[in-house]
Amino acid sequence: MYNYVPVERNQLKEELDSLNRFDRFEQEECHKMIKDIIFLEREQETMKIELALKPDFNLLDAFKTIDIQQKGWVSFQELSETLNRYQEIDTFSLQGMQNMQLFFKRYDTNKDGKLSLAEFCKAFTPIGKEYATLVQGRAEFYAKKGLHPTEYFNQETRRELRNLWLAML
Repeated sequence: MYNYVPVERNQLKEELDSLNRFDRFEQEECHKMIKDIIFLEREQETMKIELALKPDFNLLDAFKTIDIQQKGWVSFQELSETLNRYQEIDTFSLQGMQNMQLFFKRYDTNKDGKLSLAEFCKAFTPIGKEYATLVQGRAEFYAKKGLHPTEYFNQETRRELRNLWLAML
């Protein structure tokens, strides 16, 4: 059973109006944040498409650049160390750790503290079906050659992959 408290019509209108009142600064800041998020998501999608169009790029080898021990998953700590060591991405500063935590919170969908190959692929696959099909259809190449993960892909593709990591963190 609900307990209803009688409220006068004017009082209700005033309460609703007070909830909807934000000063202009707060509204502008909220709009700016939303626009920034949309811009960053578009930028990341463009970077994913650019990688998908690189003939030497494939998701399996890209995952193996961070899964050095080839377990099929990487922990938060392993990813942080690998990105810091091989991609020269600052993941140990306070900001870097916070960004890594946000990345894991977003892409570790089963919340097991590990980034699996499937979760990685979801993070790095473009939304557009034609680009997704293109990149998902490519088999691993570099890992089969026995190269060190720092030697996977050509120099330009490695740079673009690093830039995508930076954008996602």
